[in-house]
Amino acid sequence: MWIFTTEGFISVVEKPGEAELTVRARDEGSLATLSAAAGVSVIGTPMADYPFRIIVSREVLSGWLVDHVAGLDYSNFKSAVSQSRGWDYSHALSAVWADMQHVTRLA
Repeated sequence: MWIFTTEGFISVVEKPGEAELTVRARDEGSLATLSAAAGVSVIGTPMADYPFRIIVSREVLSGWLVDHVAGLDYSNFKSAVSQSRGWDYSHALSAVWADMQHVTRLA
């Protein structure tokens, strides 16, 4: 599962045989509030596709997501991200947004 927030971009997966979830990111900042909520440290994996990761329970991830939804206070996501992460990050999200427009044409 890919999740974009005003803090960044994370990828959540369940590794085979693992009860907890692996949450991966391309930058450490994307994991900052979730790692604090889980009380875990970010693990560096510099040779992996996602160079940062944490291991969390489904309950912790669910609570973190609920908190983000409850705190949502913007009318435009890309504009909110430009304030929290800067214009370069917002520009990258605009490229994702544009690419996803093609999906609606395929449906």
